Amino acid sequence: MDLNCPNLREEKSSLFGITPFKTTLVCSSSPPVQTLDKEDKVPLPRSGHRMVCVDRRLFILGGYNPNLEDNCDPFWQLTKPLFAELWRFNTVTDTWTKMFQCHMEKSDGLVSFGCAVSGFSMFHLGGTGVPFGESSHNCLRVCDLQTGAWEKVETAGASPLSCYGQAVTLDDNELYVVGGTTGYEYNMDVHKINVVDRVWEQLYQTSADHHLPMTRYRHEIILHGENLLVFGGGQKEATAPLDRLPAFSLTALRWHQVVATEPDPATNTYPLPRKCHVTVQHENYVYIHGGCNEHISYGDMWRLDLRTLLWQELPHAATSPRHFHAASLTQEGCLYLHGGVLANTESSAERSGDLLKCWLTVPSLHRMSWDALRHYFPHIVRLTPLQLYHLGVPNIDIRDSDLETPQPEHPCSSLHQNVLEFMSNRELLVEGGRDVELRRRLVVMRIENVDLRDVGIQAEDEDDHLNWE
Repeated sequence: MDLNCPNLREEKSSLFGITPFKTTLVCSSSPPVQTLDKEDKVPLPRSGHRMVCVDRRLFILGGYNPNLEDNCDPFWQLTKPLFAELWRFNTVTDTWTKMFQCHMEKSDGLVSFGCAVSGFSMFHLGGTGVPFGESSHNCLRVCDLQTGAWEKVETAGASPLSCYGQAVTLDDNELYVVGGTTGYEYNMDVHKINVVDRVWEQLYQTSADHHLPMTRYRHEIILHGENLLVFGGGQKEATAPLDRLPAFSLTALRWHQVVATEPDPATNTYPLPRKCHVTVQHENYVYIHGGCNEHISYGDMWRLDLRTLLWQELPHAATSPRHFHAASLTQEGCLYLHGGVLANTESSAERSGDLLKCWLTVPSLHRMSWDALRHYFPHIVRLTPLQLYHLGVPNIDIRDSDLETPQPEHPCSSLHQNVLEFMSNRELLVEGGRDVELRRRLVVMRIENVDLRDVGIQAEDEDDHLNWE
């Protein structure tokens, strides 16, 4: 194959492949950006932000970076060193879009807030501005991720304390909130609110009960049956272990004795105590990544089998150590990680703007086929849905927003069959011959949306050697 052919300049010679439980870099803000530019194409390095996923799109809100230099961006001047902005990432095309500046101020909880999503409604609870702890609150807001409209939710009932670093999880219409800190005191209060009727209910108030788990912040929770399980977290000078997990009973409305877990049978070890990590649940497993204790950061990834309570380390999923980063899981089972603090120092700590991903399952053949096309022809993502339709690429929705015109359904065979046919044509090139070479040229030019008449190929040649429909 002539890799110098103009139609193949963007084609990659490396083979495409996907390895589950291996973390890879999607895109980077490197070289490190230390100034703001109104034309930024990717989010700048940050920490303390949150990320949610809706269908094939990721959304990043907030964050903190004290190491950026001033510039003429008026929005940055209003909220520095915080980010009052919302970014969207399309996981089909691997492209970022800065949606808008949020109408939020420094005191509106842009760092270490609780965040959950239901449909296209993203809920924002609490958080802190700077200085940390001096401007925390208990306000509940909701953002329509399709239109960008924000609403302050008027609630009733016994609301949580004004704090940050709380853990939240959403089950149907019930939003559960556990723990957090005011900046001076920590708690393990438990609240819930029905996001439809908007009435807070206090399920537990921190007391001097000796059965109460260590009060904490920057922990994570998941709903398992009728219990809320707490993973990690800590205080300024203490970090919670992960071999025994606090459990709050939603039926008895009290903290159980902690749930004992089992070590990784391969190493007879548990994940080390940590806070400021990320946690997601996929099927019967809970995955944790990164975090820190009082001295060091981690980059390891572990999973807990909820059926056996057995821990397992996933060494190939490890990254460089980071904490205060953000994570979210797609419906397809792909974990995305973004940003975080890369060194456990004070305000001079380096922050990352990298976006990483790790498949927690084997992706569908449909998804692998599309990713293979993007691997060999990266520019294909610049085509419109209609152009993809005419190429015979069926049912791939590349839109950044559901408000855009959808791609038409294509009557041809499935995408993976088309890609397999295309790849088999590539392999035939080793046999040489005019017919094979012409077929290769037609495939490439079709992908690149080239008019065959412009390159001197007659219609009968196309029909003789390649049936497009």
